[in-house]
Amino acid sequence: MKSAKTYVSQGNLFWMNVRQMCSPTVPINSASLKKIQKSFFEKGPEKLTLEIVVGVTSMVTSERFESLKGALQRISPEEIDHALIMHVAKRIGDGASQEELLAWRTVFLSVSLRCEMIETKEDAFFRSLTYRQRYMSTYESAARSTLQTIFEIAAVKASYEETHTAQLSRSDLADLWVRKSCDLPDDEDCPKTAFEFVDSAMKVFERILSVDKLFDVVFRLEQKYGKQSCFQHMAVLEGICIKTKKSEDLLWILESMEDLLIRGESNNKCFSSRTLKGGRTGGGTRGLLDEFLAKKSIFEYVLEESQKWGLKPAHANGIKKVMISHSEVRKRFEDGADLTWLGQLTEAERLIINMLKNVVFRSGHDSQLRNTLKGSTLPADILCHDPFKTMMETIHEEIEKVKAAEEKEANEDESDEDSSAQKNVIVHDLLPRMSLELDHEDEKAQQLMAFAKQAEEIVDQFVKLVVEQDSVQAMGQIMENCVSLTGAKRAIFVYDSKVAGEATAQCHIRRPQFRREHFQKICSSFVRGRGGPQPREGDLVIFFDGGRQLAPMVLSACVKITNAEDHGQHWEKKQRQEMIIHYCEQSIRARRCLVRGLIPTHEGIHIVTSGPVLVQDIPRKIFSGTSLSTAIGPVKILPFDEEQGFWLISKEEKDKIYGPAGRVLSGGALPDCPDRPDLGEDRIPVNYHVMPQAVFAELLHSFQASVMVNGTEIDGKGAEAAILAKKSYIGVTFTEYHAQQLRKLLVRFVWEQFKDQSSPLYNVEVQTLLKALGGNPNASTPLPLGSSGGSGNTVQPSASGRGKGGRGKGKGGGKAGSKAGGKAGGKAAGGKAAGKSKSKKRAAGEDDGFDGSKKQKTSEESSKKEEIMNKLKKLTQGGLIQDDDDDDDMADE
Repeated sequence: MKSAKTYVSQGNLFWMNVRQMCSPTVPINSASLKKIQKSFFEKGPEKLTLEIVVGVTSMVTSERFESLKGALQRISPEEIDHALIMHVAKRIGDGASQEELLAWRTVFLSVSLRCEMIETKEDAFFRSLTYRQRYMSTYESAARSTLQTIFEIAAVKASYEETHTAQLSRSDLADLWVRKSCDLPDDEDCPKTAFEFVDSAMKVFERILSVDKLFDVVFRLEQKYGKQSCFQHMAVLEGICIKTKKSEDLLWILESMEDLLIRGESNNKCFSSRTLKGGRTGGGTRGLLDEFLAKKSIFEYVLEESQKWGLKPAHANGIKKVMISHSEVRKRFEDGADLTWLGQLTEAERLIINMLKNVVFRSGHDSQLRNTLKGSTLPADILCHDPFKTMMETIHEEIEKVKAAEEKEANEDESDEDSSAQKNVIVHDLLPRMSLELDHEDEKAQQLMAFAKQAEEIVDQFVKLVVEQDSVQAMGQIMENCVSLTGAKRAIFVYDSKVAGEATAQCHIRRPQFRREHFQKICSSFVRGRGGPQPREGDLVIFFDGGRQLAPMVLSACVKITNAEDHGQHWEKKQRQEMIIHYCEQSIRARRCLVRGLIPTHEGIHIVTSGPVLVQDIPRKIFSGTSLSTAIGPVKILPFDEEQGFWLISKEEKDKIYGPAGRVLSGGALPDCPDRPDLGEDRIPVNYHVMPQAVFAELLHSFQASVMVNGTEIDGKGAEAAILAKKSYIGVTFTEYHAQQLRKLLVRFVWEQFKDQSSPLYNVEVQTLLKALGGNPNASTPLPLGSSGGSGNTVQPSASGRGKGGRGKGKGGGKAGSKAGGKAGGKAAGGKAAGKSKSKKRAAGEDDGFDGSKKQKTSEESSKKEEIMNKLKKLTQGGLIQDDDDDDDMADE
């Protein structure tokens, strides 16, 4: 003791004064004592593994030491022995057995006691602080970082599966981890917390730490910052790996964080889970993850656009090579770096490099970028705002000086448009050729053809179909070019979330997931078409929520999209009015697309305006009540029946209509899901959740709109209502093919309205002409559409003859299909309907649409009429493309 100044031996815990502390004024933390009890003593008597340190003076001899028993000064942290005493006291109160208490007595009598020479109270005080700091340092060093813990969990899983030759689920792994390593949970819900932690750990390990390039970045930051690294929190790592599954995107995010730390523009505390994810609920600011990925997309977009403008691919690849990563950019542009290599490049290359360096790899424009991200994450939309817009224009101008890319691109676009127009042969292009083939002396036949062309003109007069674009900028430009929208007195924008795409799984009962950015893009383009950053006074945004709680997300998307400082701000005087649409229960049951439980017979309609909702008090047109009522109904939805106007198509046609953008990813399968309705061979609805025409007609009438913009056009019901009401209509379609088929559908609808005496488009002259030419005015003779299925509420089945019987064409005709369209097609061509095998054979040329007795006349006049009617029937059964037999007949003639 005298030479080493310390002495270690076995001793009695109560040789020291357990109540005396070196810092008596510091309160005791009882929570810490309880934690030590659980960690050290919960399983029963066990020898203390930590030393108890006491202080003695140099004047203490062995005899003097005996007299100091029970009064020795403790200088080690008091929490250990206090927790032991409190635990044994609790066990005594709980009635512990004599055997257990004797075992605890042994623990008290066999502690490891270290005696150190301490002369003064001041020395004892600072020595106690030193011991406490050592305890803390020991804990810090022994405690695993989050990264180390993840690897330990992965090692446990690998070891177990290797030993037991069986896969270990996440829940079983969490249970094993708790039982083997976390003997004493800190709280009652530890198993749940452990499962979430283990699940997150394995997710991070598989997506990030098992990829060498990604692990290298995380490990470098771990080595540099230790447990102060931003990756010490599992939520940070999990948030990164959830954001994207692409390794190149994950690498970009990690390198972006590392770059900000290296350049001193951020610290580890800046990369919390909150700042990375952002506060998008309620339209808040996007997080750093969105910002990092937006910079990556800008980098790729600028190089792609530059090549479109005329930048040589070799130059673009050279730029990409020198800016391949954040570390490469730091190496080439950091202070003191040799920049003479820039002088060997063209001015366009230097402008591009300078823009990418400042916007993508530096933080000087981050504030403008974050503000722009409130509206869209697409690079095309971001770069149309200043200061990025000015940079892009400067680059474009410089590239134009080197090569006139704009003229070449315009010529290529014009050539593509001409080629596309030749392939897309529409009705009014065919009519002139048809009129040449007809007998010019037959005035009535020519008049009928004029009315056929008039059906097209009516559709084009009231309806404009536009194809959805990827960016807000491109979509807005299209809307600005819609004269009917910019000059209308009052416009309504309709967005039905039920048909804004189609779910990829169980679409007959599942509505597509609401896409906030999609709604904001279409809605913002509507506002831009109205000429301002927000809707005009009186304009309405009408949103169908599909029975879901979407109001906060809808309101957060109604913001200004401008190039000014108010970009991303809410509309001034923004208000929301909620309505209810009630559906007929029997019509829902008839579709047989129900799951167990209650039948949803209503959904919410959210009306968002910039100012008060101005509605004139008038009676409703179709449903009961007035326009001031907040309820519409009962609405009878259409059954899946072509004869009643439901659009049924083949799967191939449906894929072409929706395209990739129209498919919305959905989750796993729903339990107790009913089978899809069997509508016949290769016949499925264009969408299972479409609205009937009556709803759109009521909206146009009740809100006295001059123009309706349907941001989720799908089957033309809104367009039909607008045509009948003689109001302008703009429908946003998924693809060009979708727009083409819809237009054909609408032309056929108008043609059928010409023959419907209850329709405002009824034309008695068409009826008279059909009758005069030997036809039945009430028969279905739709125009050439090349599409299957009907459209409008009053549209008759198509004469295309689809179904089991195939397509009946030519003079002899063929058997009709078993479906409505097949029956109509077979009958119109002189074939026999499916399922009527005992029907009488008809003479050649006889059909349901025309009186066969008149064709049996042998006079020259009757022959001429028969020839005309045959040509008209070609028009009704697929256009004017002649069959080989028909060409031979024309040659003989």
